[in-house]
Amino acid sequence: MGWFSGSWLYRKSHVISGSTAGAQTNYQMKIIVHYGSGTDSGGDVYLNGKCRTDFGDVRFTASDGTTLLDYWMESYTASSQAVFWVEVPNIPASPSTATIYVYYGNSAATTTSNAANTMIKYSGFEDGTLSPFTNVQNNDYFSVSSTTKKEGSYGAQAYDTSSTGSGGRYPAANTFWALNKVAIEFWMRCDATSTSGGETAVYFTKEGYLRAVVDIRDNGVFSYWTGTITNFGSSSKNTWYKFVVELDYDSLKYNFRIYDTAGSLLYSYSNLSMGSTSVTYTDVMIYSSSALVGYSYWDEFFSRKWVSPEPSHGSWGSEETIWNTYSESSSVSDFRSMGISKYLVE
Repeated sequence: MGWFSGSWLYRKSHVISGSTAGAQTNYQMKIIVHYGSGTDSGGDVYLNGKCRTDFGDVRFTASDGTTLLDYWMESYTASSQAVFWVEVPNIPASPSTATIYVYYGNSAATTTSNAANTMIKYSGFEDGTLSPFTNVQNNDYFSVSSTTKKEGSYGAQAYDTSSTGSGGRYPAANTFWALNKVAIEFWMRCDATSTSGGETAVYFTKEGYLRAVVDIRDNGVFSYWTGTITNFGSSSKNTWYKFVVELDYDSLKYNFRIYDTAGSLLYSYSNLSMGSTSVTYTDVMIYSSSALVGYSYWDEFFSRKWVSPEPSHGSWGSEETIWNTYSESSSVSDFRSMGISKYLVE
């Protein structure tokens, strides 16, 4: 078993259990890395204060211990915890398992987090444009601002007044997924006042048909299907909400969950029926109704693979150190592969 670099002092193994939905390739798994001490369980791992406080030295490898995996650090709180997504190359079907490693313990390392390489599609609007939301209708109502984003520099915004006329203005993004089952996550916020049921929404379509809508207003959280709009709960103006939408085009059902900025689950709904109203757009649209007076905001869109049930987190191995992994019987080439002379150990 190799060790990917002698600059990293520690690692832990992690077992991922396969899904009864079948074998998965390049599947994104969510792992929460804690800076301090605790009991490793599920998707949570504790590094006992041995990583950088900004988690810049955290890396993930395949089961060989040396092949680096694509990952994205979605968010972090210094000296507390970080949310990582790791793209696992191969997860066999249940009951088989896959093993990956998390490496840490390099004070000189900086993060190599890359959302675009890890996810199917990602846009944080960091280039200052609405890309990949192209095909824009009434583009003058949409913009990218450095003051709207939940984290970082930029976010998408739209401004409407009650006098702008009928019809919505929405950029449409193509190829946000190419799968019949997919999960899409994003942040959404409505600072506007609804004059007649206006919405700040994200539309999910495929093959020219409106399939699912989730939206917030100044008076609630809503979802739409088969011509019916239903209020699923309360919401607050000027507040960011995290939406997770799981789309199943085989069964024409979808699930959605809503979280607050602290990561607490607010609402969860499953097996909602998709609509079938014909539209002329595809994939994902951000929408701001002309019945709103004020700003609408969106940020941090990404799509990832999703099956039901998903592959699950299994056991974590004990912490290994570079020194107890390689013994005196190890070959010189083992140490040279890490940039270490075998005789420095003696």
